[in-house]
Amino acid sequence: MAFKKGNNPWNKGLTHKKDKRIPIKSKHPRWKGGRRMSNGYFLIKVPNHPNCKIDGYIYEHRLVMEKMIGRYLKQKEVVHHKNGNGLDNRPINLKLYSGSGKHIIKEHAKRNNLGRFIPQSRLLNIYIYINNINIGGN
Repeated sequence: MAFKKGNNPWNKGLTHKKDKRIPIKSKHPRWKGGRRMSNGYFLIKVPNHPNCKIDGYIYEHRLVMEKMIGRYLKQKEVVHHKNGNGLDNRPINLKLYSGSGKHIIKEHAKRNNLGRFIPQSRLLNIYIYINNINIGGN
């Protein structure tokens, strides 16, 4: 691009110092060893893992469970945190389910006193009734 006489580019005279490039990965001062957090879970950088995401990361609790059972997990298998804390990846706190359906039924579905499942819309009504919440402003 040609400049008119008298108009100099904003970077005229500035030079690029090649010896001050940003360090890559482990040499960078903010490198955390390939461990980051996403959606309340730790992700670990394992680029050669068969089930890793495109960026090379896999959930830490899945790696811990694989080490416990001695094989790779299938895509449909679900690892549940018993205490509800997604950052607590101790082996004693993890439980493996063969699919999301069994996981939801065992861990997250609510039942009434007869053992039948309660629909989610009814749960709100029951909560309002038990806690005597007045929604209508009466």
